[in-house]
Amino acid sequence: MMMMLRRTMVRGVVLGSMGLMAGMTQETEHASEVLMLQKHFENKRDEFNALHKKEENDVEMNGTWLMKSEPSFPHVLVISPQDIPQEFTIKLLRGGIEIPLDSVVPLENSFTSLTSLWIAIVRKLRTLQFLMESNLRHDLYEQRLLQHQLDLLTRLLQQDQQRSSDKTIPYFYFQSPRSYIQELPIDQQSIMKQWAQAITSQKLGKLVVNEFANHLFLAHVVWITSSSEAIFEFVLQGKNNANQDVCLLVRPQSEIVDNTTALEKLQILASKFDFEFSDEDSERITSLLGNWWADLYSFCSRVAMLEDSSLSLKVDTVCTQFYDEAKAMLLSYLNMTDQILPTDRKNKIDLLEKWSALQIACGLSNDSAQVLANPQALIKLKDSPYEEARLVLSAFAASGVTGERKFFDLFTSDFATLQPESTVAVGVVPCEAVDIVRGCRVIPRPILKSVFRELWSDDAMWTKVHGLQQELDLKDLKEQVRNYESEIEIAHRAYLKKKQQYEQAWDAFDDAEQAKYTAELYLEELKINAQRDHAQRLKSIYEK
Repeated sequence: MMMMLRRTMVRGVVLGSMGLMAGMTQETEHASEVLMLQKHFENKRDEFNALHKKEENDVEMNGTWLMKSEPSFPHVLVISPQDIPQEFTIKLLRGGIEIPLDSVVPLENSFTSLTSLWIAIVRKLRTLQFLMESNLRHDLYEQRLLQHQLDLLTRLLQQDQQRSSDKTIPYFYFQSPRSYIQELPIDQQSIMKQWAQAITSQKLGKLVVNEFANHLFLAHVVWITSSSEAIFEFVLQGKNNANQDVCLLVRPQSEIVDNTTALEKLQILASKFDFEFSDEDSERITSLLGNWWADLYSFCSRVAMLEDSSLSLKVDTVCTQFYDEAKAMLLSYLNMTDQILPTDRKNKIDLLEKWSALQIACGLSNDSAQVLANPQALIKLKDSPYEEARLVLSAFAASGVTGERKFFDLFTSDFATLQPESTVAVGVVPCEAVDIVRGCRVIPRPILKSVFRELWSDDAMWTKVHGLQQELDLKDLKEQVRNYESEIEIAHRAYLKKKQQYEQAWDAFDDAEQAKYTAELYLEELKINAQRDHAQRLKSIYEK
């Protein structure tokens, strides 16, 4: 009892002291932190103005794309795995002043002066205050601290907008990976999403400070994500995600933003990692990985980690690793362990659907495949226009909702990416899955495309897969014939019952009725016999 009383007294003293300290320092602290943020923002604006002045005569810089309009909703910008991310964001977000979100939340300061040291001390005191007010619950403390930091940003943006009457001044935009917000606890996710919605729209809610209530559309918010992450969040999680927020999903065409070749990308990476690839090494790397920045970057990162060997030997080692991993990934996706086909019906159907989808996506489907032996030998392997997403989706049509999930697994597993047919596809999320797919083509990942083509071109594997298709077709045919024979038997029993009823009442019929019923029974018997003959012919297909 005494211990509890002592703890209560200590806590009361601490809270009282913290409350007094907070009251004494709150205005100074807020003013100092806002001034620190203001200086940071002014530096960013000066950097932007200096860069913009150098490029003001550059025709390509005249369009500002996403930043040329006033804020409305947060943007979710999808970066294709083919593109260089830096090129992507520089071109699409030009015209706005970038503020990396992690540079202001949490707000850090270096101890360069007594003022900055004082701010750091006050922050420590405030941290203790928030912790005690949260009843020593770490989750509530983190929420309180995040809300405080975002309120400071909002205050600064409102003050900045109030000071400026020039409508041509570019907007600030806060940029961060979408994964940052997804990794936060649920309650902090809600706070961050509400703040992003608030500063981009008129609905500022609790964030409005009365004297700034007429100042709206404070800044842009841009979440950067990949195609696979976007599909996972907005399609596979979709409506099951209780913590959704309305955003503009922006998906530009790859070549519109980044038209560099695979060799040019490799040269950029070679310069970054200080490599000097030979022509032979460059040819081998680009032939294997294609014009796919994500794979090229991962490849060079792995090469940089290897030691005690020549660069060509490192390239050889990593090429082998990439190929083996891609092949293992593909066989796992197809449910083929050690290239052995599955034995249960469910996995057999799954394999055939995925095989068909990959054929279409890789441009290997052919109408003659149903009637010719080894038709893959007749198809010239060449790059063809990317297939429409609806054609690839049709390979899973028989599986219904499950098939739709399998289709999107192609993208979340990084086997392929979706690319819009329009220059830039802009849509509102959350939305229906069909809206994500509509007007898009499927671009297979080059290394997976190469591995699948090799697997597809193997006569033994081709024979196995198409033998599996024939096996399932025969089983389906047998099942259909059995059902057909059951229907014939039911019809025959009904015929016999009707015939018996007519025979019992035959003497009561006049000549016209007897002729009518005789013809009716004859036609039904003829129909049943014809159906039996048809069923027998169907059975002869698989009884040979």
